[in-house]
Amino acid sequence: MVTSAILTSLGFDAEEFERAFTAADFERCLELVSGQHDFDAVLAASRVAIRQRRYEDVITALSEIPRASGETRAARDVMLGAALGLTRDYAGGGRLISRALKELAPGDPWYYDALHYRGLIAWMTQQHAEAAEAATEQLQSLSPNIRARARILLSWIAVRRGEILRQVDELQKALDEFESTEEPDQYLKANALGNLALLCYEMPLRDVSDR
Repeated sequence: MVTSAILTSLGFDAEEFERAFTAADFERCLELVSGQHDFDAVLAASRVAIRQRRYEDVITALSEIPRASGETRAARDVMLGAALGLTRDYAGGGRLISRALKELAPGDPWYYDALHYRGLIAWMTQQHAEAAEAATEQLQSLSPNIRARARILLSWIAVRRGEILRQVDELQKALDEFESTEEPDQYLKANALGNLALLCYEMPLRDVSDR
C-alpha cells in the first residue's frame, strides 16, 4: 500500500494506524499512539494533530525531539514546518520544509508531504505560481490519494485566480483519483465533496451535482 508517509512499526501497529488514518478514524489513530514515545509514534500523532488543527501540539512535541540526521530529521522538519506554516510562521515553516526537500527524493516516503506543505504555504502567502508548481509535481506520485490532494490544492489556486470552472474540473479530477483506489483518503475526499457540493449549490452545475 502506497501512503503519504509509511511508518515503520517501533512500538505501535503502524499498518493499523495507516488504515485508520486513511479512513479518517482519528480516535482509533490516537488510541494506537497513546503512551508511545518513540519517534515514529510521535510523527504519527503529529499527522493526526495537523488534521485536527492542533498545530501547537505538533510544535511542542516535535520541538522537544533532539536534532537527528537524514530521513529522521527530514520527517521532523516536514511536520514541524507544516505546523509552523499553519500557525502563520510562514518563514519558519518554509525554511524547515526547504531543508527537508534538500534531503529527500521522489522515492522517499516524506517527499510528497514536503511538496504538499511547500505548496500550501505558498498558497497561504499568495504565491500562486509556486503553489501550482508544487501541486503539479505531486501529480507524478504513484498514489491516487497524493494526486487527489494535489488536485484539491490546484482547485484552491483556481479560486484565487477567479477560475471557477477550473476549480470544478480539478475537484472532479480529485474525486476520480479517489474512485481509482480501494483505500481513498476519506478526510481529503470529504473536503473535495464538500467544496464541490457548495459550488453546485451556488452555481447551476447540474452535470456534476449527481456525484
